[in-house]
Amino acid sequence: MIAWFDCFAGISGDMVLGAMVDAGWPEQNLKALPGLLGLEGVTVSITRVLKKGIEAVSVKVEQGDAQPMRTLPVIEQVIEASNLDMAVKQKVVEIFALLAQAEARVHGCPVEKVHFHEIGAADTIIDIAGSVQAVHELGIKTCFCSPLPAGRGFARCAHGLMPLPAPAVSVLLEGVPVYGVEIEGELVTPTGAAIVRGLCSDFGMMPAMTVGRTGCGAGDMDLEGIPNLLRVWTGDDGIEEHSRISRLSTCVDDMNPEWFPHVMEKLLAAGALDVFIRPVYMKKGRAGNELVVLSATGMEDALRKIIFSETTTTGIRFSSEARYLLPRRLETVDTPWGPVGVKVITRPDGQEEAVPEYEQCARVAREHGVPLVRVYKTVTMGGSSLRINLENQKSGRERA
Repeated sequence: MIAWFDCFAGISGDMVLGAMVDAGWPEQNLKALPGLLGLEGVTVSITRVLKKGIEAVSVKVEQGDAQPMRTLPVIEQVIEASNLDMAVKQKVVEIFALLAQAEARVHGCPVEKVHFHEIGAADTIIDIAGSVQAVHELGIKTCFCSPLPAGRGFARCAHGLMPLPAPAVSVLLEGVPVYGVEIEGELVTPTGAAIVRGLCSDFGMMPAMTVGRTGCGAGDMDLEGIPNLLRVWTGDDGIEEHSRISRLSTCVDDMNPEWFPHVMEKLLAAGALDVFIRPVYMKKGRAGNELVVLSATGMEDALRKIIFSETTTTGIRFSSEARYLLPRRLETVDTPWGPVGVKVITRPDGQEEAVPEYEQCARVAREHGVPLVRVYKTVTMGGSSLRINLENQKSGRERA
């Protein structure tokens, strides 16, 4: 499963928690978090609210006593002493380290000397630990995030008035796509920036995915024109389960193997999705070959007739199977011999890979009298350039 953070109105720690609860993370697991962390006197309240007509989950962390001014080593001790899973602990500490490094750069002091002020409070510990715990318990393997909106104005903190985006946010978002908006207010908090920086593997457009469930987390502000919400999309990672396919197979040990290329050609021409042959040992230790044909449903009769007509078999096994396919599309790249087709495949992490089409490369090699390996290398280099151009076009659309 993957998740995409749709930050059209910014992001904060409590907005992440609310969106995760709305996306299916059990409320009781969030309410139990202070106990797992050993934070006495801390409770979590969860309510449903409307933001410009959209229902969302609002999360508030309530702490009875004043919180100490914690440093990174102190927070690490709190996390290490907790009852969280080891993988969750490691990621939570990693995110707090990102915050500490950003604050150290802003204030010009060593990381271990950074005093977190508001960030060291119990609500921020719950925000970060809860976000990581939710991702873990929902089974989300990879997170992605949209470009982030940068509000303007000033926010008051322990050091006084700070320009927005906050200095620590500016450091945390180095290398991350952002865009300015005509909104006065802190849209992206240091905690929210650290969470997505620590959890997300890429920032940009929504990745290819089969949507399972979405969740909305509410912020504290009432923004003009747009709802103060964070929306999280969860689902499968762009690998699409297609309709079931048919599998026909047979084993033969009394057929001239020179006939197999002819059989394969006829099966593929008749619409088979794939045909392959593998050596097998049959009864009484006889060496033979297994012919396997994959096809769309409804093609079985036509392919069965070809197998019976063109081979020596007297029986065919039949079964129905499901398959997974990565999203793909056809593109062309320019070469010294003209345009050649490539298949552009989208991997689960959203990266695109251009793969040369064998038949087109072989045709170019035959027609121009050049080695096939040279054609492949040229097309592969052109595919790399195509991928870079596509990424640049994607970045340009996102900036626009």
